[in-house]
Amino acid sequence: MKNLAAFRWGALAPALLFLLAAQARAGSITGRVLDASGKPTAGAKVQWTAYRSDDEALLDETAGKDPAVLGETSADAQGQFRVVLDKPGVAVALRVFAHAHPSARFSGPFDSSEENPLFDILLPAAQPMSGRVLDEAGKPVGGARVLVASRESIFDGDTRYLGEARTGADGAFTVTDAPEGARVVVVRAPDFIPANRIQLEAKPEEKISLQRGGAVRGLVTDAAGKPASGVIVTTDDAAAQADAQGRFRLTGLPAGVHHLQALSKDDLAARKDGVRVRKGEEVEASLKLRPGTVISGTVVEEGNRRPVAGARVSAYQATGFVRFARRRAERAARTDARGRFRLAGLAPARYAIEAVRDGYLAAAIAGVNAAAQSVPVANLALRKAASISGRVTDEKGQPVATARVRIMRETGIRRLLRGAASNPASVLGGQGVLTAADGAFRIRGLEPERNLSLEATKTGYAPARKPGISLKAGDAVKDVALVVRRGLEARGKVVDAQGQSVAGAEIRAIHREEGMMGGARVQMRLMGVAQEKPDAVTAGDGAFTLKGLEEGQYALAVAREGFARKSVPSVEVKATGENVWPPVTLAAGAPIAGAVRDATGAPVSGAQVFGIDVGGSGDRRTRRRTPTASSAWKDSSPSAPFS
Repeated sequence: MKNLAAFRWGALAPALLFLLAAQARAGSITGRVLDASGKPTAGAKVQWTAYRSDDEALLDETAGKDPAVLGETSADAQGQFRVVLDKPGVAVALRVFAHAHPSARFSGPFDSSEENPLFDILLPAAQPMSGRVLDEAGKPVGGARVLVASRESIFDGDTRYLGEARTGADGAFTVTDAPEGARVVVVRAPDFIPANRIQLEAKPEEKISLQRGGAVRGLVTDAAGKPASGVIVTTDDAAAQADAQGRFRLTGLPAGVHHLQALSKDDLAARKDGVRVRKGEEVEASLKLRPGTVISGTVVEEGNRRPVAGARVSAYQATGFVRFARRRAERAARTDARGRFRLAGLAPARYAIEAVRDGYLAAAIAGVNAAAQSVPVANLALRKAASISGRVTDEKGQPVATARVRIMRETGIRRLLRGAASNPASVLGGQGVLTAADGAFRIRGLEPERNLSLEATKTGYAPARKPGISLKAGDAVKDVALVVRRGLEARGKVVDAQGQSVAGAEIRAIHREEGMMGGARVQMRLMGVAQEKPDAVTAGDGAFTLKGLEEGQYALAVAREGFARKSVPSVEVKATGENVWPPVTLAAGAPIAGAVRDATGAPVSGAQVFGIDVGGSGDRRTRRRTPTASSAWKDSSPSAPFS
């Protein structure tokens, strides 16, 4: 009996050891899910799917499909989760869902051979959005997919916070989990040109008009002239997959000249430029796969030259700024465990090569010549990003949740140009981070810089600032204490030209600090670049109260639909006594009407029209109107100059 048991153990032991070794080698994804107030989101659903390349992701978007879910787990009572990737050689993407919050989408890839910490995932608050999707004739478009993404998603292709919905038979939709604040609305439906709407301020309703486009059909063949099945053919905003006979069909393309691309798994590529598409028509354009140009290289960490795995490396047509003119990459790849990458199937041309990885600052090389006789090589070094962490408390030492903490820096023309090239989101007014329930905050992805100022703000409190912070590459500045104090109050009223109360007017105020930074901050806030909620909204009697003010001079911007925007360049807040400001008078908006037409003179429906005030001393906030199906539009309340 003992011999039998020993035999069984001897047979099972290698299998058990193999399983234990495999588990030890398993990769993972860890993180913590928090809501907009910084509280843990218990029960948040975490799903992982197979990683999709750029072409595959565009194919999914065009078809309105999501990749199959490979597994699912839930966050615990502290909002923490752990995904175990126990299958070797697997790369996944991640999605996080929580009730009444926008979802978080991480495109990955997260490799099964690595530990992948995501730190805190702060889900923004939701602000529902409803509307209708109509065609050019005003008829409802059913089954359209509506995606509403936060504005950060414009610049960060690897992480998106969004809500989504489908239109009903009547074209109506409601996105209950749309992110609040500035956002981008994308609508897709078969045979229609995708529609993109920018909401500088979240609107509860949106009427979206879709236009029917043209189509391109064709055949993809290999070098021997045989049909190439399964190959993905792409253009700027659409993709299609060749069937068993190598046939493909791209629909919903805007009129104009397009270029088509295809890349097979064996590095054969095809490209066809100058394909002219006309509305409502279908043209033929076939592709033949040939050996394409390859750009290869490595991505390492600056200083120690260690390989950086999982970096996203993209090739862009070399046309100046890489990140500011955010275009779709010609080709993209991920670095392997040794930091190596390979961009295959490129046309002979010059490219800008960019590498991006979480925890590092982006790096780029311009003018890589893929038309040269020799195989082009692009080696990039990524500098470790810095971070700042700490806590925000009130004057009694109690934690302050949902305070906004941000970096304030000089914004002269040199800084603007430097920021445009490396981080366009910083130029457009970074929103910073929100503190958690315990007042804690952490700002990541910072560049080395001297004499930064850190600011914490929250409605009802005077801002707290900490100047003189300097960062080196990879620095982790910790335990920064910011104390916000209950501030002063001021009251006012908004009336029209007849002296009648104006309800629902939005009030924005900013302290006019001395120096260039203060002046730039005034302009950024009043221009709307900061994209924040108003400091106050007038009541039915036109009255408003501002809290958390400091002693000194403030600038006000007042806006209300149907009225010209008004600026008050200077109002005073005193430390003693009541602060009651004179009434602000809004003038009726002067209408501006017009029509939008294309180069052939045909009407363009669904275009966005922006009115930008270029007069006065700087209130250049934009107003937007969407044309009707006939291409006509009217803006009844354009921005007005400062008075």
